[in-house]
Amino acid sequence: MLILLICLIGATAFISWKVFSGMQVGNRTIIYTISGLIIFMGLMAFLYYKLAFQQILLSKRLQKEGISGTALITGVEDTGTTFSENPQILLSLEIKDSFGERYNASLLKVVSKYTPLIYQPGMTIPVKIDPKNKMLVAIDESGS
Repeated sequence: MLILLICLIGATAFISWKVFSGMQVGNRTIIYTISGLIIFMGLMAFLYYKLAFQQILLSKRLQKEGISGTALITGVEDTGTTFSENPQILLSLEIKDSFGERYNASLLKVVSKYTPLIYQPGMTIPVKIDPKNKMLVAIDESGS
């Protein structure tokens, strides 16, 4: 929302600058400015979806349809990305599915800024595994 407001202020300032500097502002200038603004907002919305919501939607789907398993955390790494000041971490996992098969996978997880060390190497956590792609995992929120 803040980005939208900044873009609108910028577009208004650009058109005002053109008008007050004595230049004529034609319909093309307004159309190009508005088109550029719409394209920019679309790209920002797509990036936000890819970074934030895609992982949330995957996790919700796996909570319903996923195969239960356990994961041993073998590594925790800060990605340097934050969402609302909450850090995103990369968990390296050794997965054991309900069939006894073991393999390695990784998982991106946003953690609270108040409890950033909630996941530590050596911990075992319940996970849900995508039946179609075993590399897609989510932490089992039900804890079973």
